[in-house]
Amino acid sequence: MKRILFLLIIVFGLLGFTFSGCASKQVTLKIDDISYEPTNPVEGDLIMFKVKIDNTSNATLSETKFTTMGLYIDDKNFTTENIPIPVAGNYEMFPFTEKWQALEGCHNIKVVINPNNVIKESDSSNNTKVIELCVENKPVWRQIADSPIHSSPALYQGDIFIASEGNMLYCLNSENGDLVWEKSVGIAYNNEKVSSLYSSQVVSDGKVYIHAYNRDSKGQLSAYLICLSADNGNLLWKQLVFAVPNDFPSMPYSGSTPAVYNEKVYLISREYLYCFNANDGKLIWKYATNSPIDSSPAFYQGKIYASLQGIDYIGCFDAENGKLLWKYRIGEKLDFLPMFYTTAYNEKVYVCTPSNGIYCLDAENGNLLWQKDNIRSNTSPEVYENRLYVGAGGIYCFNADSGDSIWHYVLTNDFLQSPLTIIDGKIYFGSAYGTLYCIDADKGTLLWSYKTQKTIWSKPLIYQGKVYFGADSYVYCISVYNN
Repeated sequence: MKRILFLLIIVFGLLGFTFSGCASKQVTLKIDDISYEPTNPVEGDLIMFKVKIDNTSNATLSETKFTTMGLYIDDKNFTTENIPIPVAGNYEMFPFTEKWQALEGCHNIKVVINPNNVIKESDSSNNTKVIELCVENKPVWRQIADSPIHSSPALYQGDIFIASEGNMLYCLNSENGDLVWEKSVGIAYNNEKVSSLYSSQVVSDGKVYIHAYNRDSKGQLSAYLICLSADNGNLLWKQLVFAVPNDFPSMPYSGSTPAVYNEKVYLISREYLYCFNANDGKLIWKYATNSPIDSSPAFYQGKIYASLQGIDYIGCFDAENGKLLWKYRIGEKLDFLPMFYTTAYNEKVYVCTPSNGIYCLDAENGNLLWQKDNIRSNTSPEVYENRLYVGAGGIYCFNADSGDSIWHYVLTNDFLQSPLTIIDGKIYFGSAYGTLYCIDADKGTLLWSYKTQKTIWSKPLIYQGKVYFGADSYVYCISVYNN
């Protein structure tokens, strides 16, 4: 009896060794990542997919084993590859030989490896992975910049001018996006790659004006109004606006975009409203606002409208001599452009605020005509054919005279980010999640949209049937008849 028990122990021991040996041969595969090139595809691109597969077990196979890797696009099988099992404890990158021609829209990309557990695995729970791939509509052209773009494009004699956060100013051919010239304006603060451009560029009479920080020959950090030739980017003049104290703890912010009117350049920088000669940059006059303000000056019939005293007022100035004509208390900081518009029957100034609503003032004396205190906006209002359009999450449309509501366009799972551009009965604007929208200005209905990958800060520019704007580190040109 003891002998039988002894033999049984030996037999079961051998079986256990055999099974453990077999188990040690079982692998554990895992899809770590699915990548694709190009990384920012547009419609029509041929996309190559690569899959990172890891053998997380310590099983060492006696010979190379193969399994399959399947690619599914929107739940339809696209292609299959035979791949070798990676060595235990290692990973390999496996490309799909067949490329997919990208279609506009967002797609589910799924990869499945070792279907039906053909190669025995101890754990097959990580054999499937799904990612989302969003493909942009095909643009007329798309030009890459050195860094993200927040400025709005400007147009002059068929060229597009736009600035990047990397302190570069670009001049591009509007037809094909080819680089005409580029110019470094501004500096990196404290040897860090940070933006010192806080305004959009303005082009007038063959000159490009931009507000930027720079250093002089002694290393002094200062704010300048810079004037360049629109033809070649050569510096025409550079006017000091203010010097930054050496012990200033961070880069001072001033977000004013220059405004050009009657051969003069107007600029708000820190605590002053400035007026410079547009031809040589010499100071004509300046007005002390008593506290830093960030808004840009706006114009109407020889008058300037700008925020002043930082947190309290919008003011009206004589554009020739800087005399304050009137001021109206808003009650908060205006850190945006106070837009205005004059209709055929009366003069009005429209001001939007991010917390106190919308104001309609008499442009002549500053009297309040009407107010909407429940509409919060941080973009510039626009007037078109006696209607006032305001971006506040979506878009509101009001009667420009009475303030009566006409329609409200609601963005679903998105919100407006860029200023509005209205032309030919259409409203163009960019969103926080990278969509350019085209809305019917009369009815408030969506005409078409164009999807990019990143936030659109730029105010769209419309020229010869095309829309120009910046998103992330790209300048886009698309057709106004996009869809």
